[in-house]
Amino acid sequence: MKKLLAAITAALIMAGTLSLTPVAAVADDAPPASDIAVAPDAPFDVVATAADAAATVSWSAPEADGGAPITSYTVTTAPGGSTTTTDATSTTVTGLTNGTEYTFTVTATNEAGTSAASVASSAVTPLFGTPLSTSTPKITGTAVVGGTLTVGAGTWVSGTSLTYQWMADASPIEGATSTSFTITSAQRGAAISVAVTGTKTGYAALTRTSASTTRPPTVGAPTISGYAAYGLTLTAKPGTWTTGTSFAYQWYANGTTIPGATKATFKIGAAQKAKKISVKVTGTKSGFTTASKTSAATAKATTSSAAKVTGTAVVGAKLKATTGSWLSGTKLSYRWYADGVAISGATKSTYTVGSAQKSKKISVKITGEKSGYATVVRTSASTLKVAKVATPSISGAAKVTKTLTAKTGTWTAGTSFTYQWYANGKAISGAKKSTLKLSSAVVGKKITVKVTGKKSGHPTVSKTSKATAAVAYPSSTAPASEWNCPSWAPIKGNADSGIYHMPGQRYYNATKPEECFRTQSAAVAAGYRKAKV
Repeated sequence: MKKLLAAITAALIMAGTLSLTPVAAVADDAPPASDIAVAPDAPFDVVATAADAAATVSWSAPEADGGAPITSYTVTTAPGGSTTTTDATSTTVTGLTNGTEYTFTVTATNEAGTSAASVASSAVTPLFGTPLSTSTPKITGTAVVGGTLTVGAGTWVSGTSLTYQWMADASPIEGATSTSFTITSAQRGAAISVAVTGTKTGYAALTRTSASTTRPPTVGAPTISGYAAYGLTLTAKPGTWTTGTSFAYQWYANGTTIPGATKATFKIGAAQKAKKISVKVTGTKSGFTTASKTSAATAKATTSSAAKVTGTAVVGAKLKATTGSWLSGTKLSYRWYADGVAISGATKSTYTVGSAQKSKKISVKITGEKSGYATVVRTSASTLKVAKVATPSISGAAKVTKTLTAKTGTWTAGTSFTYQWYANGKAISGAKKSTLKLSSAVVGKKITVKVTGKKSGHPTVSKTSKATAAVAYPSSTAPASEWNCPSWAPIKGNADSGIYHMPGQRYYNATKPEECFRTQSAAVAAGYRKAKV
């Protein structure tokens, strides 16, 4: 084996790849080779923490110090290559440029030499120690659906770039990234805030968030009901708002506040004639934005009068619409109704009641129009139910002792009647029945009867019959008593004898009449002959 190694060595020397250097003799007191120091291992776990124009770098000491104490560590900065030396396992590197990204490596040194460089730290960026802003963003505008909010970012370091994110109940609103935001129905009931983020090289990015607004309510569109005319009452209709909203009102004439007009209703006074009326509704609810909305204005307030129906509501009667006084130049139109339903073709100022309206209530609407002024509709009160009535007639002969009978004709079913008889237009005392027995007191007079019909819910109507012929005496009549004839028919007729007796004749007073005659010719016509004495 020794011969083989010697041969190999000789060959290498001859080839020039191996040279031999003389070695000094080793003293007898030299340390053994295992005790000779070498350079340490590299430090590890290098960690850097950025500061303002500086970074704190720390590390772990090498696992092997190379057999000699570590006397120093050197921290090398990249970029730039500046170094910092320390005997501790951490140090602060200063003189860095804020906003520049740096990494750091560390070497360890002992008496034998310097280690290899450590693995570089994670990159860090030194930043200015002051924040970009200490301001809190502020929102201006009214937080209502459809309202536009604007953010005031406050004071930031000059040159700071700002971005915005609007939020509803702290959740980002997609696409809402400008300095203003118009609230939509999707944000109804949610508190709105905005986050402002500032960035600038050399500074830490900073986000500042505004205070939240009150919650946007649902705001209705107020309208005005009623007619804008002097003396009439308008009513404010708030529209649809958030449930639980309380309302306040303010009425205006031509845009000017009307003092004291702060209720939901407003009666137009003389001062508001020819002015346009509007109302502002203000809604409040705890936790929500107080919001106000103003209605559209009416046309100019006009002058009108109540509509009235004159006439009696009976079939065949003519009713008339009474208009009263309206603003000069107002054009009036009419529409008649039966139980609230328009009557076809009934568009004049008068209406003759037809049988189709029997038992229905009649009313009329009068519409007044004038350019530039409010159109006003005035509706009359309804009549009583339309009654069917008839003109009564009289049956029977207009002769003394005869009985006349009033015939009512056809009236609304259920009508009750009362009667009054007249002689030559003068009421006959006590003649209040449906029949009248004629007496000599009405001879020569014409008889009429007035029938009055009544039924609940219908008009009470009186109708008078045509007059009879003048009441006359009949040619004959029954005796007034056993022995006497009435004075107007004094001739006694005795049926058994067939003889009639004149007043003053011998047997006149002794004769019991079976029939009395007004004239001798009447007696003769009845078959009697005159007594001789």
